[in-house]
Amino acid sequence: MASIEEKDEQLPSSNTVKFNVGGKLYEVSKSLLERFPTTILAQKVEEVENEASSSTTPIFFDRDPDRFAFCLDYMRDNGIVYLPENVPKSAFVKDLEFLGFSDDTIDETKIHDENAKQNCLSRFHDLTANTKQRIATLEKNAKALEIDLEKRKNEIKMEKLALQCLEASLRSTDDQFEVRYAVDGLRYVPRDPYFVRCCDQLALRVVGGNSNTRVYLRRL
Repeated sequence: MASIEEKDEQLPSSNTVKFNVGGKLYEVSKSLLERFPTTILAQKVEEVENEASSSTTPIFFDRDPDRFAFCLDYMRDNGIVYLPENVPKSAFVKDLEFLGFSDDTIDETKIHDENAKQNCLSRFHDLTANTKQRIATLEKNAKALEIDLEKRKNEIKMEKLALQCLEASLRSTDDQFEVRYAVDGLRYVPRDPYFVRCCDQLALRVVGGNSNTRVYLRRL
């Protein structure tokens, strides 16, 4: 026999509604939706109930299923939510706007992504350390082998420029950004296969630029 506490926690099916978000099922209490009557979630439930349909098919939304869980947290916890690294704050805010929360009701100071920023910073340090190690190895090989020395020097310059681009990506608030440079001996850098590979290793995609003054990149 179920305990009294268990009975209190069990909600009858009429008190909940099911959503299919991008193929993932969520069961949400109607009392939560009633607190946000202007959202598309509450409006869709009202439409279904007004149709007096006996259908139990979940209401479908073609949105990211993982971010939707944090939208529910946002609704439950008075706008306070903690986002993991794989949920960008900008994308999460877009989902809230889709659900019907207006710009003047979304308090982004309550949307915390400090863990994501910390993980990103840690990844940046790891990539920086690995790149510096590659630079040290290239410099050592260039001195020891004395073969195709000019090419090796240019590769070192491009590794350093790629590291400069990585540092610029950390400062940029946009996924796509530009880096101005002036490196003696380097021309047509945005089209150089070696430089493109360097950037790929740093999770950066070269998307354009000119011969010897700037390069355009995008974070992967």
